[in-house]
Amino acid sequence: MKKFVIVFVLMVLVSSSTQVLARGFEVVGGSTYNTFLLSLSVDGEDVLIGDGIKERLEYGVGFYAGGRYWLNDRLGIEVGVDQAASSYEESNSDSIFEIEEELVGPYAGLRYRLNDKFQLEAGAVNYSYQQSQTEIYQDLEEFDEVSARGGGLGFLIGGEYNYSIRENLSLISSFNHRIITIDINEAYDYEESRLVDVEKEKLNMGGLRVSLGISYDF
Repeated sequence: MKKFVIVFVLMVLVSSSTQVLARGFEVVGGSTYNTFLLSLSVDGEDVLIGDGIKERLEYGVGFYAGGRYWLNDRLGIEVGVDQAASSYEESNSDSIFEIEEELVGPYAGLRYRLNDKFQLEAGAVNYSYQQSQTEIYQDLEEFDEVSARGGGLGFLIGGEYNYSIRENLSLISSFNHRIITIDINEAYDYEESRLVDVEKEKLNMGGLRVSLGISYDF
C-alpha cells in the first residue's frame, strides 16, 4: 500500500506543476524487473548467504514514476521515485519462512535524446533499504519483524526506447545498470528482541533494471 501512496502523491505534485512547465514536460511511469548481485560483508569480510535464499532474492519486480522537463531538443532532467523488491518463501505442512527485501527512494537524473526513438539516461537514487522476516510454525506466528534497515546512494545508468502511440502518448522501455551498496545501520537482535545499531555491514544490491511503461507529454 505504501508504494501506491508514494506514486499517488508524486503524480499529484507533477500534475500541479504542469501550468508552469507546460512546454517540454512529461509524466512517466511503469513496472520494472530487477536483478540483484547480492553479497554481504561485515568488517570487510564476506558473509555467506544461503544458496537457496540468495537465488530467490536475486530477482524481483518494482515500479518507477516521475516527471521530465526538456531544457532543449536534446537535454532533459527527470525526478521521481524508484522501487524494487524481492522475496523468498519456504513452506511445508508445519511451517512458513519468508524474507522480503525492498529498495525505495527518490531519484534525479539527466537525459540525452539521440533521436526520436532513443535516449541515454543517468541518475542518482537515495535508496532506503528494509528487510522483513516472517516465521510461522504450526499456524502460530513465531516471528514477524523488520530484521534490517539501511540506506545508500545509488546510480542508474542506461538507455530508453520510445514508441509513439499517438501525439502525446508513448510506450517506453529502458535498460539500466544499478550501482548500489547499502550501509546496514540496524539489525534485529534476538536476545534483545529489537532492532539495534550496527556498524561495518554492507550489502551489495547492484544489478540490472529492465522497465516497461508509458510517457505522456504536456
